[in-house]
Amino acid sequence: MKSTQPTLFSPVTAIFLIVLVGLLGIILQGFMMQRLLHRYGEARLVVFGLLGMACGYALLSQAQGIVLTLIAASLSGVGHGLTRPSLTSLISQAADPREQGSVLGASQSLQSLAQIVAPLLGGYLVGRGWTPVWALCASGFACFGLALGKARVKTESVT
Repeated sequence: MKSTQPTLFSPVTAIFLIVLVGLLGIILQGFMMQRLLHRYGEARLVVFGLLGMACGYALLSQAQGIVLTLIAASLSGVGHGLTRPSLTSLISQAADPREQGSVLGASQSLQSLAQIVAPLLGGYLVGRGWTPVWALCASGFACFGLALGKARVKTESVT
């Protein structure tokens, strides 16, 4: 079933957004991450990153023009750039030293799977004019990550 809602994403716009997010990742991880890690720590950067992703994707669900789309893509791109390396570091620190390779391998495998499935599903939904559905689902997944992190912090403070 094809939606009658027009899609904002032409192939050129999609390529531009992918390049924008990639450049933001290069700048963030290549030039700023060390300072941010020293100042805030991995756990806070994961929270900041997930918040950025949730807000960016929620904005994207409402985007009707290129300006809001660029802002949304920037927020979600920066969020992803903060979350992924910080979360990998936290996973590495939490793993038993004898299990670190296995745990990081499993983590990277799941991240790779997500990087295959998400664009396929997202492309399918966006291609049918269902960008708000895709964007709100992505925002929801980021919020779910925040909730899991909060539950883990509460559990650790009790024990």
